[in-house]
Amino acid sequence: MQIKEKLRSMDFRQRIALLLILFTMLPSLVIWQILARQYRKEVLSGASQAVHSVVSANNEVLRMGLKQVEDGVQLILNDKEYYDFFSRLSQAEISDYMYYDRLLTSDMVGQFTLQPQVYTSWLWTSQWVFGNGRGMSIDWKGIQDSGVLEMAKEAGGAPCWLSGYDYGEKMGSAWLREKAYYDYRYCITMIRQMRFQYSDPGAYHTLPEGEEWPVIFVHILERDLRRSYEGSISYEGSMCGITNEEGNIVSSDCDRFPVSGSTPWEIFRHMGQSGYEQCCLQGEDYLLCFDSIQDPQWLSWSLVPMDTLVKDTMAQMERLQMLCLCFFTLLSVLVAQAVSRTVTKPLGVL
Repeated sequence: MQIKEKLRSMDFRQRIALLLILFTMLPSLVIWQILARQYRKEVLSGASQAVHSVVSANNEVLRMGLKQVEDGVQLILNDKEYYDFFSRLSQAEISDYMYYDRLLTSDMVGQFTLQPQVYTSWLWTSQWVFGNGRGMSIDWKGIQDSGVLEMAKEAGGAPCWLSGYDYGEKMGSAWLREKAYYDYRYCITMIRQMRFQYSDPGAYHTLPEGEEWPVIFVHILERDLRRSYEGSISYEGSMCGITNEEGNIVSSDCDRFPVSGSTPWEIFRHMGQSGYEQCCLQGEDYLLCFDSIQDPQWLSWSLVPMDTLVKDTMAQMERLQMLCLCFFTLLSVLVAQAVSRTVTKPLGVL
């Protein structure tokens, strides 16, 4: 009733102005909705590309770190001192083992000094373990039963990466299995059969078939690997991780995806790919960004809750909406005033 009374109290010019304001604002609101939808789409696309670029950069750092480890092992493989000792390993005595243990331990530590991600390294033979074990539980039978030596042999001297496993379980250590925590429980391990070799101006030398070819173990702690990407995605509730070709979690920065656990199919199906998409995990919508490396076949990924992205987007849209609303309101009033005068003034003259 009050609205009707106010409308009746308006003169003709005011009514014309009101109608023109309404008819001016309606198209403005439609235009705003179109712009808002397009803006939301552009912001989400920009956020997706930004997160994907961070995941790709983290993955490149990871790839370079693993490559440095492999290059360090290659330098050891081509070292003449290693060749000299292991080419006559079958004739070595206990004193030789002890002397070269100190020598090789020092050399391997120096080889990986510039690679802080390396926790420890050692050389396995059936008679002796050479190198700095740093307190790791090394059990002959456990290592032989684990299958890693066969894996190194089948690779024919190529590097092999073991990841997403529990060291105590893999090596069959009852003592470690009883421990709730130890630093190297979820280590990432590079193994390689070492047929030592070197070349001089006159010839090329390599370990003969009759001698034992040692296997090198280089360990990286999962926590050190995690530090290379942890906190790189600033969105609230984001989660990052790395998956190996078997679908096991190599590293993770959240309890939802524990190390050595299985990776959801929605993530694992992107192994070998790079990109981003929206996905649903356990009823929740996420932005999934992923990037792969080939040797080893690992997939780095990040999950960002869509609610977080939309919330940040809506905050920007609300600021833009207020500016647009003020602009369109002012424009509507000016247009209405100008048009109403062109209508009412001739009528007044008439």
